[in-house]
Amino acid sequence: MASDWLYSIETAIYLFPVLAMVMTLPFMVYNYRRYGSIPFMRFLCIYLFVFYMLCVYFLVILPLPPIEEVAKLTTPYLNLKLFKDVEKIVSLEPVMPENWQGWVAFLKNWAGLEPVCNVIMLIPFGFFLRYYFKRGFWQTLLFSLLLSVFFELTQLSGLYGIYPRPYRYVDVNDLFNNTLGGCIGWLVVPLFAWLLPTRDEIDRNAYKNASANTYTRRLIALLIDWMIGTIVVSLVEHWIYDRYWEIVSSALRVVLFTLIPYFWHGNTPGKRLLGIRLGRIKSEKRPPMLDLFFRAAFVHGWLLGGAMFPDRLVPDAAMLPGTEIPMLVLAWGAAFLTWTGMAIDMLYRAKQGNRILIYERFTRICNKELKERG
Repeated sequence: MASDWLYSIETAIYLFPVLAMVMTLPFMVYNYRRYGSIPFMRFLCIYLFVFYMLCVYFLVILPLPPIEEVAKLTTPYLNLKLFKDVEKIVSLEPVMPENWQGWVAFLKNWAGLEPVCNVIMLIPFGFFLRYYFKRGFWQTLLFSLLLSVFFELTQLSGLYGIYPRPYRYVDVNDLFNNTLGGCIGWLVVPLFAWLLPTRDEIDRNAYKNASANTYTRRLIALLIDWMIGTIVVSLVEHWIYDRYWEIVSSALRVVLFTLIPYFWHGNTPGKRLLGIRLGRIKSEKRPPMLDLFFRAAFVHGWLLGGAMFPDRLVPDAAMLPGTEIPMLVLAWGAAFLTWTGMAIDMLYRAKQGNRILIYERFTRICNKELKERG
């Protein structure tokens, strides 16, 4: 049984990074929209909760037996008699303080240990509900019961119909034990109150540390815009194909992200989601189209086009005129200098406390926070 637990937790460890990658972008967008920053404690709590839920779910369904073996089973798979596990425990050797053999027998016998494990399994769930999600006792009791019902129905359905019959024993006592565990988790939160910051303190720190100009925030907005631009470019590429399509696609992105912020008062989809916008450095007026064009040409045309994929803009066999040096060497060199220069500029500006980069000073456009948030 211990090996099954380890296998379930190991599976959760392997899968969690993939799930975290899927969650990270929406999570960051939400926090930047609402708080203007991503507090470490909020990040830690959410990901610990997700990892815990993943472990619990795998403990419920793993290991998965072969479908052929399950189809041959004739053993009972359902118990509707409440407190039947108590009868099992009573039937074991008495567990008394002076009877250490009874304790050993209890720990070795799964019939006695299973109810205890089912209680322990949902203690963290109740803890998270009270500490982070600020749920009351009766809500915690209800959610713990519903979670346990979900687990039992998952087993009863043969993992949603994948198996011809349940391959795990479905026990109504698990509903009681799991719910009890969730309630215990809710009750023990005050014991750790001195050690952990409250949810209100986490929120206050988030607002206190909010900044419109963090590079992470701007990078996420740029990533969203790039993804949207990729979708638009792909739709156009479906109808138009040319040997110079990479250059045409970069030009299309430049036009797209020149017109969108010009007619949308400095907003782009990504920046709007993150609660920032483009604006003049020393003015609240709408940025001129020419300045927006220069900015888009650098960011979407070169920085995210030529400087990221220089081989797409230069034919492999092209040589520098009058030499045997491939043009691709020059393109990669320019890309390396561009990104190195950007990194140095970002580090220098961050140290100075002024995050307006060189290309932003040249185009006279910087990132500003939206007046409303949330």
